[in-house]
Amino acid sequence: MPAVSTTTTTDVFDTAFFRAHTARKPIEITDHRGERRVYTFPTFFAHSRTTLVLTTARTDRASALLGDLGPLRPVRMGRGRCLAVLACFRYGELSDGMKGYHEMALGIAVSRSRLPILPALLRRRWGSFGFWLLDLPVSSDENRVRGVEIWGYPKTMKRFRDEDGPGGRTFEMTTPEGVPCMRLVVPRTGKVRRTSEINRSYSRKDGTILRTVTHSEGECREAKGGRIELEFGKVAPYDRFGELDLSTRPLVVRDFDDLSNVLYWPEPVR
Repeated sequence: MPAVSTTTTTDVFDTAFFRAHTARKPIEITDHRGERRVYTFPTFFAHSRTTLVLTTARTDRASALLGDLGPLRPVRMGRGRCLAVLACFRYGELSDGMKGYHEMALGIAVSRSRLPILPALLRRRWGSFGFWLLDLPVSSDENRVRGVEIWGYPKTMKRFRDEDGPGGRTFEMTTPEGVPCMRLVVPRTGKVRRTSEINRSYSRKDGTILRTVTHSEGECREAKGGRIELEFGKVAPYDRFGELDLSTRPLVVRDFDDLSNVLYWPEPVR
């Protein structure tokens, strides 16, 4: 498995995509070393190998895991099913002097609307549409602490392995002790297309629901109507994630070799 990058090229963020984001906001926290640290937002990510799986889950099980989200509710995609996302990242270059790391995200699409499907189709106009993150494990202790302190994200330390083979791209994640948590295999097929998107994620920090905007741009292979392999381990909370009954026939799989992201600071939901 190729190692994640540990250096940042001086001009890697000198592109039209990154230059378009001129707003700046400093946020100070106590970091993973117990020291005061200021992070300047938005955070830039470049050269990130990324796989996104958009699929469905059981609405009743998702609602049980989500609990009370105030005005937000799962986005329904059919009888007893709701929209879900599973994403695997290997971040390359980061701003603020941070080193590259691995991350996995499991989220349920939520919105203020009771309408099925429509918030997902019109998400650029539907401002409340986003993904509530149930799990966001990482391989970097700095980013684990950063995620918890700033967003209240469910970030824990995990070990990651990803590789390409005849069957597609395989991702495996374990606890630091080596206990299996998740295994995902996705085909590396589909039409090549360039995407430019704005996505939102939700979290809760000190009782306040926060919404965070991420801008993404990159070329991907996009496959529809195929099949993936997905297994969750028996260790908590992955035993419960298995009960979501995530479909192994996803709506869309997008596979990026070089994705760029701009992550903004969180804002309270009003």
